[in-house]
Formats: sequence, structure tokens, C-alpha cells
Amino acid sequence: MRYLSIGLLLVIIACTATTSAEDSVSQSVTHYTTIYLVRHAEKEKGESKDPQLTAKGRARAQNFAEFLSNEKVDAVYSTDTIRTRDTAAPVANSQNVEVTLYSPRDMDYHKFLHDNQGKTVVVVGHSNTTPAFTNGLIRQQKYQDLNESQYDTLFVVDIIQGVAKAKTLQLKMTDQPKNSEAAMPAKPAHEKINYLEYPAKDIEATKAFFSKAFAWEFVDYGPEYTAFSNQGTDGGFYRADLSSKSEQGAALTVLYSDALEKTLDKVKAAGGVIIKPIFSFPGGRRFHFTEPSGNEFAVWGE
Repeated sequence: MRYLSIGLLLVIIACTATTSAEDSVSQSVTHYTTIYLVRHAEKEKGESKDPQLTAKGRARAQNFAEFLSNEKVDAVYSTDTIRTRDTAAPVANSQNVEVTLYSPRDMDYHKFLHDNQGKTVVVVGHSNTTPAFTNGLIRQQKYQDLNESQYDTLFVVDIIQGVAKAKTLQLKMTDQPKNSEAAMPAKPAHEKINYLEYPAKDIEATKAFFSKAFAWEFVDYGPEYTAFSNQGTDGGFYRADLSSKSEQGAALTVLYSDALEKTLDKVKAAGGVIIKPIFSFPGGRRFHFTEPSGNEFAVWGE
């Protein structure tokens, strides 16, 4: 396997200072960036300053690669030690990507995010550098050093609309790819519709409507963006003084209902405005409504 080295060119990026860490990551794209950060697996004990992985460590590294098997990983980074490179190798080999070497002491997090925007990335480090790297990405001192026996913590940083949020997962040696699907998003289908975005004049009112009418759940990425998932497709609402309506040439999003009249009542009770009552069309019946931010949706049934 070939290894690359990150250049030390300092990239200066102009940004507005803010006290909100959620607003401080400089990325003005609507793509998801996902970064998985993990400490190297178990290492040999002894006097060596650059120890190898133990048999358990090699198994853990392979297990981690299997855990990520549902993901398309675009880049893998590792510090330049045997234990981190060997932890990164199974992921890189299974994903057919090279391992890029980096120095934790010389990290430019803005450049790292710029180089990897819209990608899924794995970063392998150490008990102290992995939490520090995570803190650098989210610009918060949120995580402390891992203890010497702690090898099962995975840090996950998601970035959307320039806002970074971090969480941790505990990876046990018994975890298999089938179990990882509950924690990891399924791999998107190639060249299929995967995500929809809508403007929203009042994000909080829009969230409240869809939560009440359809039991949608949301994840906020700062005050300007909220995302939903597992609603036939994934999507989000971004703050804007616009609305999406079919009469203006916008695409119409259509939901399905087994009980059309009951769904209409739920829409009205949640604050939706019925702009086209139930009518018949070839193949079924449907109605159109607008939600509190003015976006038009439709619901159809048999």
C-alpha cells in the first residue's frame, strides 16, 4: 500500500468569528460530510517506541472495516506509526483507497474540511489525538483523552450546511456489519433520488407541523437548517423567504396514505392549509396542502 503525506501549506480562510461552535465550520455546501475518528487498536506491550498491533488489535481493525462496509469511504487518514497504519489498512483496502498520513501537531482543520467537503472520511489516531482532532473539527473542547484501555470509542462528526455536530458510538468486538446498520446510515442507491431540500420561512413552525401531522423527527444543524430521515427519503429544510409550489413550476412532493380522510384531518389539525380538497385522478385520490412555511405537498391514497 502506498502512503501519502499531507503538505504543511497554511491555508488562510476568511470567516466570521462567532461564539456558536455550530456556526464556525467554514463550509457553505448542502452536501453531507461525515468523519469517523477512531483510536488505533490494541498494541503490543514492551519497550518498542513503535509497537505493532496484537492479534486482538488486528481483529479489531478488521472488525472496524466490516463495521464500515455499508459506507462508501472516500479517504482514510492515519498518523505515521505502525499501530495506526495497521488499524487503517483494512478499511483502506476494503474501500480501495490509499492511506494519507498526517501529523496531529500540524493540522489545519479548515483545510482538512475544505479538502474533504461532501465526503465520508476515516481518521485513525491515538488516545489523545483522536479526541483532540474531533474537538478541532467542531471547535469545542468537548472530548477528553481516552484512557489507555479504551479502544472501542468511535467519534462521528457530521457536517451539513457548514454546521458540525459530534457524537460517539461504542464499537464492541462482537459488532458485525448487520448490527452496524442500526448505527450507520445505509449506503445510498447509485443514481437514485436520495435527498430533498425545501426552503422554510419558519423552521420551528414547519418542524412542529410535520412532527404533529406525520410524526417526523428532526436533527437541527444550527438555527438555519434542520434535517429529517426515513420518510421515504431523507431531506431537510433551510431558512429562506421562499416557498415551493407547483403553480410556480416547483416539483410536487407526494406522500402516501392508507386512510386519506384521516390524514387530511391530521394535516388540518396540525395547522396545514388544504388548497385542493380530495379529488380523483387515474390510479387513486389525493389532496394538496401547504405547511406553515408555505411549501406545497400532496397526499394520495387508493
